[in-house]
Amino acid sequence: MSNLSIRFLSAADIRKLIDFDKAVELVESAFIQLSTGAAQTPLRTPLEMPEFSARTLIMPAYLPESDCYGFKTVSINDHNARKGLPRIHALVTVFSAFKSVGSAVQDLTAADYLLRSAEEQQLGTVVRM
Repeated sequence: MSNLSIRFLSAADIRKLIDFDKAVELVESAFIQLSTGAAQTPLRTPLEMPEFSARTLIMPAYLPESDCYGFKTVSINDHNARKGLPRIHALVTVFSAFKSVGSAVQDLTAADYLLRSAEEQQLGTVVRM
């Protein structure tokens, strides 16, 4: 029996919880770890489902400074618009590197725009330097 708990964060939770300035700071840290070779980011694994005009991409990453690792899973379905659904859905599963246990599952479908904006702002800062 385990006393571990995993947080499930919906897209609405993420929108309420993410602070843009903090997101920019975290993206900056990730870029630094990536550029110095500290981050482990193996190639994404694609899973093609042509009969559904769909594909899924699985992207693992480990950032030593965060003491966690995770997997971003992005599912893309070209026919979702006619079903009234977003074309792209994304989930992130986060694990504690110290314990090797899951700590959170996050729905980034709606919040991904904020993270992309943070990335773009950080890239702009890097380019201006």
